[in-house]
Amino acid sequence: MVYGEGDITFPLLVKKLLEKDNWKDIKGIGYREEDKIRINPPQPLVENLDNLPFPARDTLPLVLRWGRNAMAITSKGCYGRCIFCGPRAFYQRSPGRKWRGRSAENIVEELKLLHKNWGVETVDFLDDNFFGPGEKGRERVEDIARSIIKENLPLRFSIECRVDNVEKELFSLLKKAGLYEVRLGVESGVQKILDRYQKDTDVEDNRKAIRILKNLDIDCRIGFIPADPWMSFEDFLENGQFLHEMGSPTAFNITRLSVVAGTPLEEILRKEGKLIERSFYDFDYHFSDKRVKILYSIYRAIQITQNLYHRFISRIDISLRDLKYYLRRKKFTPPSISVSQ
Repeated sequence: MVYGEGDITFPLLVKKLLEKDNWKDIKGIGYREEDKIRINPPQPLVENLDNLPFPARDTLPLVLRWGRNAMAITSKGCYGRCIFCGPRAFYQRSPGRKWRGRSAENIVEELKLLHKNWGVETVDFLDDNFFGPGEKGRERVEDIARSIIKENLPLRFSIECRVDNVEKELFSLLKKAGLYEVRLGVESGVQKILDRYQKDTDVEDNRKAIRILKNLDIDCRIGFIPADPWMSFEDFLENGQFLHEMGSPTAFNITRLSVVAGTPLEEILRKEGKLIERSFYDFDYHFSDKRVKILYSIYRAIQITQNLYHRFISRIDISLRDLKYYLRRKKFTPPSISVSQ
């Protein structure tokens, strides 16, 4: 088993196995030896992401059947300290900086290849946070935007970031470069809940970020947590009022607080006796206010019903696109039909 970043560990493990060489001293792996589990020391995090090769895109033509878009990452990690964050727990196990970003030059080179070789028109950047910490993190994003504009790349792209990353001038530049969608970690409209999550933001930051994106006509999809084990009935209603005030923004993830193994959240709930442990990775918890659990169950039932409807409509749309793709490949031309009067 490889744990932590696999960029160095996995290729090395494969090489050792193919060469029938000793692999048991490789950092970043765990394995069973007779009746014992061995866990080796962690592999250090990759310091310079520019040294990594671009992803293999051998299967990309199959993906492009559904539309000319691809996925990429420009960085690894997140500098935030949210108590529920899985990536934070993931990267803390290994020595090295917890957020690292590729250079603008390296990113644009990959984008040029995607567009030239594969005809990609849309790129979804799947970074945990597109922005790095501080002014250097902001400057890197500005460099990326200006480099895309300079190369005149006809691409649209989406990103994920924190609300305190959003500012009008920089996001105007990003839109000019092709930004069309932002997945925004809002999480709550109640200040004491944001503080509990250690978001290091306030409700006004949330409002400001959403309004800036709306005014720039950039699609804003929020991550939001409508229920957690400590939430009161009044908190639940205040969250609902916040969403209404913001015009019920589209969500990329609205679900109750999830517990990820190894996070501060797991430790807190365990100490408070609220954690329900079904297996080593499957957790639930007891709610302090049972009304919140009931309200969330009702909300979730409505959400699932709506998702089923949208999935049904989406499947019809995909089937039609697939049919059009097939007909184009067969160079099918509909026969002309004349209608006699």
